[in-house]
Amino acid sequence: MKKIISVLSILLFLTLLSSTAFAADPVLSGRGHLSDIGWTDYGEGNNHLLLGTTGQARRIEACTINVDYPDLGISYQPHVQDIGWMDPVQSPGEAGTTGQAKKIEAMVFTLTGGNAENFELYSRAHVENYGWLDWAKSGQACGTSNHNYRCEAFEIVIYPKGNGAPGDTRMPLISASTRDEAGLVYAVNKLRSNNGLKYLSGNATLKAVADLRVGEYAQNLSHTRPNGTSFRTAVRDRFPNYPGNGAGIDEIGIEGSLSYLNPKAAFDCTLCYPHEVDKYLNPEARWICFSGTQRGSMAYTIQLISGADVIDFDQY
Repeated sequence: MKKIISVLSILLFLTLLSSTAFAADPVLSGRGHLSDIGWTDYGEGNNHLLLGTTGQARRIEACTINVDYPDLGISYQPHVQDIGWMDPVQSPGEAGTTGQAKKIEAMVFTLTGGNAENFELYSRAHVENYGWLDWAKSGQACGTSNHNYRCEAFEIVIYPKGNGAPGDTRMPLISASTRDEAGLVYAVNKLRSNNGLKYLSGNATLKAVADLRVGEYAQNLSHTRPNGTSFRTAVRDRFPNYPGNGAGIDEIGIEGSLSYLNPKAAFDCTLCYPHEVDKYLNPEARWICFSGTQRGSMAYTIQLISGADVIDFDQY
């Protein structure tokens, strides 16, 4: 009997020991390859990791990360200057480039392994001209797209499932459909930041609508559909659920000097009209886009601004 009790005691002890080890926080470690420095020393912080620097204007060019926890890992996929999205790398591999002076502009961090479902990962990027952006969930991108801005630091945390984000998750990635549009996005965001408002991002679907609208704007078209109903815009032929200006979309139209084809010039022109500036300063706004066209000696531009959580007009 004593032998049986002894065996049971050992099994119970091993079970408790295994359970205790399994319940501990994941330990994150990693290092970054930075401009003018190269590879930094490894940093370690239990379930929290900070890679890179702030206030030094140094670009992150590559990184490597490791997770010390049973059946749990991280993959990380960088968006690199002049290259675009590279293939995801599984921890503890190296992602990015070295010896090429290329900056990482965005990153996707994703939890992997059998225990991934028991944890939540959040990451955020410290970006040139912006500072810290909002937190991205596992599998979401953080940083910028089409801005040519360097990421200077990444912060990563892993929590047990259900603990929620460490901060705002509204805008972890600030994108633009074109480099020119990125200039408008930054100018508007600087204005919003000066007024204590959240950043906006470009949006590809909104840009597709603007490309259609600016053609109509330049030709002053009206549109009658086959069923006899009339619309100011033919956009609904391609986007049936497009709500239209004043119904979830704010529209800014400018015509005049060819310089207005430059988004910065169009933005400066808009600042002359307080009622249009109010559209930039709408606290509910989330997305913005820019499109321009030329007809003769005139330039026509359209900016669309939306506060929808997700832009989806059922394109077909």
